Amino acid sequence: MGLSGTAVTVRDRTYADWLRRRPDAELAATLHRRPDLLHPPPEDLADLAARATTASSVARVLRHLDAWQATVVEAVAALGGETTRAEVATILGMPGDRDAVDGAVDELRRWALVWGSQESVRLVREARIASGPYPGGLAPVSARPLGSDEVERALAGIGPAERSLLDRLVWGPPTGRVRDATHQPDDSPVGRLLRLGLLRLHDADTVMLPREVAWRLRSPARLLADQPSPAPPDLVAGEVEAATGASSGGLRARLAAQGAVATAAELVHDVEACCEWAGSAPVRLLRDEGLGVRDRNALRSHLGGSAERTALVVELARAAGLVTGSAQRTLLPTTGYDRWLAEPTAERWAQLVVAWLDLPRWPRRGLDPGGHVLGTDASWAVAPDLRRAAIEQLRSVPVTTVVLPERLTAVLGWRRPGWRRASWSLDEVIAELWPELQWFGLLGEDGTTTALLDGTVASVPAEVVAAFPDPVTEVIVQADLTAVAPGPLEAGVARSLRLLADQESRGAGAVFRFSAATVRRAFDAGWSHEEVVEWLGEHSATPIPQPLEYLVADTARRHGAIRVGTAWCYVRTEDEAQASTVLAHPAGRALGLRTIAPGVLVANAEPDQVVAALHEMGLHPAAEDESGRTVPAPEPVRAPAPRHPEPPPTADPDGIVAALRSGERRRAELVASTDDIVQTVRGAHDSGSPLRVDYVGDDGTRSSTTAVPIAFASGTVRLVGAEGSRTIPLSRIVAAGPG
Repeated sequence: MGLSGTAVTVRDRTYADWLRRRPDAELAATLHRRPDLLHPPPEDLADLAARATTASSVARVLRHLDAWQATVVEAVAALGGETTRAEVATILGMPGDRDAVDGAVDELRRWALVWGSQESVRLVREARIASGPYPGGLAPVSARPLGSDEVERALAGIGPAERSLLDRLVWGPPTGRVRDATHQPDDSPVGRLLRLGLLRLHDADTVMLPREVAWRLRSPARLLADQPSPAPPDLVAGEVEAATGASSGGLRARLAAQGAVATAAELVHDVEACCEWAGSAPVRLLRDEGLGVRDRNALRSHLGGSAERTALVVELARAAGLVTGSAQRTLLPTTGYDRWLAEPTAERWAQLVVAWLDLPRWPRRGLDPGGHVLGTDASWAVAPDLRRAAIEQLRSVPVTTVVLPERLTAVLGWRRPGWRRASWSLDEVIAELWPELQWFGLLGEDGTTTALLDGTVASVPAEVVAAFPDPVTEVIVQADLTAVAPGPLEAGVARSLRLLADQESRGAGAVFRFSAATVRRAFDAGWSHEEVVEWLGEHSATPIPQPLEYLVADTARRHGAIRVGTAWCYVRTEDEAQASTVLAHPAGRALGLRTIAPGVLVANAEPDQVVAALHEMGLHPAAEDESGRTVPAPEPVRAPAPRHPEPPPTADPDGIVAALRSGERRRAELVASTDDIVQTVRGAHDSGSPLRVDYVGDDGTRSSTTAVPIAFASGTVRLVGAEGSRTIPLSRIVAAGPG
């Protein structure tokens, strides 16, 4: 076979010429795929060609190629960067089956990574460089290659030692270091191979396996030892169930959807609980804006989940703008959190999904030794691309399809071969991603896909919204001092209920438990006995049980028996025995409490310190203002919602192509020869007509202007237009025409 590559006669002399000949629809499709070429819009097709062949732009395209397309690129590079489709098929060991090669080449043409006529294949220079010095592990074409018969005779005359040496180089790299290769003894393995022409000198200390010898030794003849299949691995691991009708498949789909919705709603609840936790007490952030281990463990205990889930929840809350770090390096809920609470559950879930997909972090890394949740250790730029690629594959199979992590790993490794060669392990990353997919309800516990996969866009489809139950405003209050929520609670009801009771379980059947401490918490927040009873009566689907009535009444009776004000602050009580007890307590003495009247004490401490100390003594004080009215707890502190940078304006590839074509037509109307330029400029000067001039500026860039020539002499022309006046040497004008 002609492994030296094939000189191809093509109609297009340059890459820019090829772009000019492409139909508008194909050119616009390429710009859709390569948005980096759109900002700022290219001035002309020559500018577009220059951008499309830069190393950075080509590298972006190479990262999006699947394993088979990347192999075809390497094959073209191995053939010198300019060849034919037939040669590519031959070097890949598929001379009789060109469909896979043709499909890959057509895709590479859509990316504008290869160009030329329909049969020819020309690879852009930067892609050849990216393939390395020895694409496919093959040496460059020999100056005087051995014929096939010569290779066969030479191989027949070598022994096991020589063959072992050749086998080390056959799949590349084709070079090996040998000290003083130019003076190897003729009877040594390297010397015999050099004498037979099966090795050649690369330099004084390096030998190289010739391309024609390597190809003969590769059996079967192919470019790579582990050459990938043209088709991706199978993602499906189990039988696909029908998701419609009254069949068992339809029932399974409905059950899977219900389970997914419950799981998704539970994650929304955890994010809400995380935000409430951040607002309930000061949460100090570390220098890297991360959570300390103590606070992380406290949040984990509050949520009742694993460390990995806790890390995801708090990362989601910050990514969605629900919590943020304040100037005092304190984690606080934002004003955006209050707006988020007012949204339906499905919309809240969708906002979390979008934030998760775009999050350039990997929450699990914050749990590594020395790392911090929310800290800089968890930053990872690959994360959004990897999540979206995984979602795209899962969405490609029907609902209730069984998918296993190892299958998804194999597919993504084929779709993005660079991930297999990265410093991180794709298998480990997918294993860490798997539970996150399940927590979002995108996968079932058994690895089945769910209908919620359709909700991974900014607007949630109507059928996904319908899958989420409407929030409820009533709970079932039971005699054992518990309340059961029969569904997701409306945000305001949930907040009030969490003030009155401690939440013991999550999910659709969340359980809340009342106690004297929780009811007192509501009184501390400014609720009265009547307000608590009224709220329970309004939001209980059942009559209020007698034990709960007694609990509320007894707590109300004891709450406020001691009144706290400011003197620094004062303490008053109608029970002088209680006053004596407080004075005798060590904490009372530490606060500087002293009697100023029967049942009235003053302290050298702030009111909140006195209230906390009395709580520790087992008493139930209530704060009051100077007029004796009970002071409710202050409003929750909120940080301003973070302002995300405005996304760049969306460019219109079709409009840009139309502008490029229009510019090409205008330039075609301009004269470009030196004599014609001089005559055109002189004619416009004599008639006082506007003139369009394309010229090269001082920095070497090409610019255009439309103006009237007012002076024409000494090899220059002076132009006056809307941009002012300027003098341009005639030698710098590259084209001119009517304005």
